[in-house]
Amino acid sequence: MALFGTLQNLQELEDTVADVLEELPQEQEKLENLKSELQDKLNDSIASVSRIHRLSLELEQEMVYGVNDAIQDKTIVPKLLQVAQAKRRLDKTYAELFNRAEYFTRNREGYNSDLVDKIQKTVTSVLKPSEFHSDLVRKTSSSSPLHGAASFRTSITMRMRRGQLQGLPSATILRKDLGYQFAHQLGCQIPLNSDKVVSLSEIIPQENIVIKPLSAANSEGVYLVKPGYEVTDLNRGEILKNWENLQERLSQDLEQGTVDKDQWIVQELIYEDAEKTKPGRDLKFYCFYGRVALVLEICRFPERQYCWWNRNLDEIETGRYENQRFSGQGVTQEQLKFVESLSDKIPSAFVRIDFLKSWQGLVFCEFAPTFPGGYHNFKDSIDQWLGNCFLDAEGRLMKDLLQGKRFEEFSEIYDRLKGGVSLTSASEREESFKSHKAAIFKNCSKSAF
Repeated sequence: MALFGTLQNLQELEDTVADVLEELPQEQEKLENLKSELQDKLNDSIASVSRIHRLSLELEQEMVYGVNDAIQDKTIVPKLLQVAQAKRRLDKTYAELFNRAEYFTRNREGYNSDLVDKIQKTVTSVLKPSEFHSDLVRKTSSSSPLHGAASFRTSITMRMRRGQLQGLPSATILRKDLGYQFAHQLGCQIPLNSDKVVSLSEIIPQENIVIKPLSAANSEGVYLVKPGYEVTDLNRGEILKNWENLQERLSQDLEQGTVDKDQWIVQELIYEDAEKTKPGRDLKFYCFYGRVALVLEICRFPERQYCWWNRNLDEIETGRYENQRFSGQGVTQEQLKFVESLSDKIPSAFVRIDFLKSWQGLVFCEFAPTFPGGYHNFKDSIDQWLGNCFLDAEGRLMKDLLQGKRFEEFSEIYDRLKGGVSLTSASEREESFKSHKAAIFKNCSKSAF
């Protein structure tokens, strides 16, 4: 697929610079040689595989070329529908083949039960949940569990659809001000002014702050203002020249729909070092109702680097950010258990809880209860593992609900949001925060939090 796309992109580039190439015959010859080399590689790859694989490659080639051409002549929507129909037919054929493999074996001479078991395990490991025949599901047992049917991608997509039908209570804490108030109730350190919402016109020039939208995700619309009014656009990774450029960018975010509402939080900028030279790195905990499965550590300065940790605090590969990896500092078991205690108080099979690592300990950043960005890039083994974590969490959550567990802190914030009642007054929140932060600062040398 990559070769098809590269060859097509090269053709588009040649079309774009055709006038220039006419004046540069040597460069034109190099381009033709490169195209020829790519085409030879395509032909070699198709010729060297089995017939069924060759047919798949040819179909991929037709799809890529067809869609790219459709983008140029504005017929992209019907072309996508045509490709989707072809994909569904192909998927159905493959699924039928896998589902009938056991039947063929059972009805051949020399029936072999061991072979049938091996076929079941193979088939259940490769089919998508929607592709299983009911007979195959009925026949699966502890010897051939449906472990491979689990998928984090599928679980997140289905939960989003459930939210469209019924709403997701856990989305309450997606709103950053409510998320900060909830985290504060649970004993987290939070940045100053993190639960106060202002409009764009109310944002005044000041240093050592973070400006972020009330509800956006994935760093969209987030800006860091360091000493000397050095402004960093966190989403784009750009440095803005001054405060005036920042105001222009904030207005653009609203006009272009990057940020949908003129509601912002202007909070304290958290630093990793006491000298306030390096903003705190991100620690994103992938939580499955009281259990952390993954931790993503992000160091954004001077360049973005990523490190993945599992619950045993071992560095692992997930398929995401493989070209931007570094050996991080990780977290402690005490921090892990603390985050799990937070997740246990949220009635949701999955929630990502984000912190910033500061010189005083972990500082709460935000909840991501609906979906984590880029989750589709996890390699299949990680997607399957997280999918099983998700299903296990759903089962444990349902069991606790049936046994009468009350999520009192979450219920309070959810009920008051529905009733339009503020959790506390501004003065109460400020006084509570000051005493809370003073206690944390006093004990920062003794505790991770």
